[in-house]
Amino acid sequence: MDLKNNLSIKRIRVFENSLLIFQKIILKPFLRPIKFSLTMQHHFNYLAKLKLLAIYFYETLFSKRDKTWFYYQKS
Repeated sequence: MDLKNNLSIKRIRVFENSLLIFQKIILKPFLRPIKFSLTMQHHFNYLAKLKLLAIYFYETLFSKRDKTWFYYQKS
């Protein structure tokens, strides 16, 4: 029983970390004053970050393996 509780706590921590990443990558640009001189490079960087975030969310929230937590702990 303790093992299950421990895993669920770890999953919650991973979820919180992913929410922090979500805030840093997605919400921050919208909170800054709007700049109309966004270059294509910024646009592609933003898309790359979104793609990484989607992979991160998928790996942590929808993966059936519990190894994802330890994988993200290392990096």
